[in-house]
Amino acid sequence: MAVDVDARAEFGDDIRVLTAGDDLKIGETVVTDEHGLVQIKFSDETELVVGPNSQLLLEDYLLRNDGSVGKLAINALSGSFRFVTGQSNKDDYSIKTPTGTIGIRGTAFDFAVEPVKTRMLMYHGTSTLCGAGNACVTMQQTCEAGEAEAAAAQSLGLSFTADDARRASLQQSFRYADFQKPLQYLFRVEQVPICQLIGPARFAPADIPAVMEICSPVIAEQYQGVIDRWGYCSAAVAGFLTNLTGPADQQVADLTAALVELFQPGTGCSANETELPEALSVAALKSPDAQQQDAIREIGATIRDCAAVRTAAILPVQASAN
Repeated sequence: MAVDVDARAEFGDDIRVLTAGDDLKIGETVVTDEHGLVQIKFSDETELVVGPNSQLLLEDYLLRNDGSVGKLAINALSGSFRFVTGQSNKDDYSIKTPTGTIGIRGTAFDFAVEPVKTRMLMYHGTSTLCGAGNACVTMQQTCEAGEAEAAAAQSLGLSFTADDARRASLQQSFRYADFQKPLQYLFRVEQVPICQLIGPARFAPADIPAVMEICSPVIAEQYQGVIDRWGYCSAAVAGFLTNLTGPADQQVADLTAALVELFQPGTGCSANETELPEALSVAALKSPDAQQQDAIREIGATIRDCAAVRTAAILPVQASAN
């Protein structure tokens, strides 16, 4: 779907430079340099990101007559990755690394293959992380981190409760939990800001004005093309809503209304991309009301698509728990 800078596919002595729109063959190894990035979508909607300084071998890929995957086997040799399962049976996915395996049960997660260990950060679903010696740990909480070595596997706890040293270590392993902007929207995961690995410190604003103190300048910068602080607004929204006590629906509605006021479509609805739709996705995730979730996601989609007519019909003063 997308290739940034230097990325290639190797099959024995056959080496070819990858470009957007290329197909991959069974047996090819995807290799990236320090700036490389490859975003891959399989026919069953499975999504795979191969980050910089990474190598991944596509071992097997079989399709059933209905278009679902009969088998998808990859061997992640080194580097950083994101994996989101598609529409196939979860037992049909297989991920191997030099220090273990990952068993998948309908999941989105990042994982990093480091010299002597494999690390994993869950966003949703359930997976099993195993060391080469068959010691395993089940990962099933949003933002739960895990680690597997040759003979052991363990949970590292929730990233948003990690101390500063552990948090910095997780940021190094999971680059797209800190900065999703390089990824196409399709490959971004809405739970990422909840993990609080974005930026130099945790975000825990106490009220909506405190959230907007962070979001207002950040979103304004992004409309001007500055993305240095991409993710800060979404993380602030997550930090505020995660710490709420009591009913959240009205708080979510009021916060959504405040965020929508930051929308600047520009002339003819042309504008730089901002993280505003991602911040709204976090608000939807934290809503206890299904109708409210759908409404907030619709607003986010409208802003993302920059559909001026539809957006003009959604006035902030009309926002409510429903």
